[in-house]
Amino acid sequence: MKYYLIVGYQLLEKHLKFPTIRIYLNGRMIDEFEADNENSSDISSVYNEIVRYQTLSRRNSVKKNMTLTYSTPSKFKMYELDSELFTNKGSLKFEIINNRSDYNNGFMKKRSMLLLSPVFLVQKSVFDGGKLIERIIRKSELLKGIPGSIFPEITPSKERVTWPGYCNHPESDQGPDDWLVKGGDFTMTFDIVKKYGIHFITNVENAPKGFFWIERFFHAFYQWYTKKKFYINCETLSHDRGIPTLELREFDDINSNNEDQRSNHTKD
Repeated sequence: MKYYLIVGYQLLEKHLKFPTIRIYLNGRMIDEFEADNENSSDISSVYNEIVRYQTLSRRNSVKKNMTLTYSTPSKFKMYELDSELFTNKGSLKFEIINNRSDYNNGFMKKRSMLLLSPVFLVQKSVFDGGKLIERIIRKSELLKGIPGSIFPEITPSKERVTWPGYCNHPESDQGPDDWLVKGGDFTMTFDIVKKYGIHFITNVENAPKGFFWIERFFHAFYQWYTKKKFYINCETLSHDRGIPTLELREFDDINSNNEDQRSNHTKD
């Protein structure tokens, strides 16, 4: 099975020169390149939500509009990999060198800070197929705790896999320090595990549990990259004073990003 490894990179603060990124898969270096990007792009999705309520004696509806906008590095690398390289478990490591800050008598005068985001590992057939990934994202939205849902609510947790990987815009609170941003020379390692018949990258120490979590950033990133928009329809069941009520949520998801900004990525 073929997979895409997608790695975004941006130097947030620069001292002297661009650092070098080395990528290793199971200890084997697959690429080395200069992190020569200081720019970001804005990507966004617009949700036009219609909530309809109907009981035995009345009907009403509510319309809402929500725009989710994210910044993302304007450059990224995209590699096509064969799953035979992973077996049932593997490792993905990033080694950052020449990312030096300027110290004088123990005080930092100027620092060099590198962001690695997003870091995605996704099946080529799913990413290129379109319709399947739309169904996956729709199901993810359905399971994110819609009030009165007949499905169990899922929430991000330390034990849950985040698919297809990680970004610097998590919906869960990751604390004041973004762990995908670091200064100085450093390494960053992910495990590659197999679950539900596919491979994931994860920083979970133990075996991941439960259904995977999809950040809404990936929804915006996917539409930005493919120039495709699609709709999300979620249906759930609620009750008003014991009377069953059908609540229909229709998400009209529109890619409102400046598409010209995505032409400066590189694909290996």
